Amino acid sequence: MTAAQTTTNVSDALADTPEESANLQARSTLMRELSANPDSQRRDCRGVAVS
Repeated sequence: MTAAQTTTNVSDALADTPEESANLQARSTLMRELSANPDSQRRDCRGVAVS
């Protein structure tokens, strides 16, 4: 049996490197923002409204 490891967040537990963990955290934040603001999904990268 192996010893249990303690991490501060899920991305640290899933990622192999600090960079990968930071990337997962950024993607998670983006997805939460998009979910909380559905109108933001209807704009292109320049902020122009799309149909």
